[in-house]
Amino acid sequence: MDLFRGSNLRRTGIACTIMSFQQLTGVTFSSSYGPTFYRSVGLADMAFVYAVVNNATSVITATMAIVFLDMFGRRTLVVHGGWSQGAFLVAIAALGRIENPSVHESNGIVAGMQLYTCILHMTLGPGAYITAAEVGTQTLREKTMALSTAINVVVGFGVVFGTPYGLRQFGSALAYIWGGFAFLSSVWAWFFMPELKGRNLKEIDQLFDTNLPAWKFSEYETEGLTHELTVLENGQDTKKVDDEVDLEASHVEGQR
Repeated sequence: MDLFRGSNLRRTGIACTIMSFQQLTGVTFSSSYGPTFYRSVGLADMAFVYAVVNNATSVITATMAIVFLDMFGRRTLVVHGGWSQGAFLVAIAALGRIENPSVHESNGIVAGMQLYTCILHMTLGPGAYITAAEVGTQTLREKTMALSTAINVVVGFGVVFGTPYGLRQFGSALAYIWGGFAFLSSVWAWFFMPELKGRNLKEIDQLFDTNLPAWKFSEYETEGLTHELTVLENGQDTKKVDDEVDLEASHVEGQR
């Protein structure tokens, strides 16, 4: 298949890996099994309320991601979102293992869960879909997205199926597993996830053809008509043209 030939193999790998990490960092842990988790750590009385707040903040932060992914870049948010999620998941696991936790420790579990959810839905959650949609070639974009989405569904099924058993067996320590994957996603993104913010389709093809390391994509300046189109699309030409007009006007005034 063309998806696995030449530079397409790298693109397909990026799409499938980031869509897998989206599930493996525990999105189901907070969205579907939040109430179960809260009950397992002795917070049954407020489990439903915490779950509702959790889902509400997910919607808000996912909406904020529309702006942040273009402002800061996909790669930047996924890298920093990964280790941040990992830190909160480890904290949740550690606090949840305490027998007879104090009020402050229980509040720490709730706060950690809320913050973890916010970061997930502001970074890797939407960032995975955007990257998978952008990374494929023009002719293979639909197939790349379809395959990576199928991988996402399969991995997600495994996570959904295994989470209730994991909660019964390990309790809050299950968050250590999701936290480990979150840290791993941050490392992977640093070494293998290219920054595609502000790039048009032709530019993305040119970047992959140069076989650059992922961390150099944002610094590379493409050439030819592809670059000129991107400059125009990003509005960078406007200031340049205005400056030239002002300079010419000043020159004419000076001659008078």
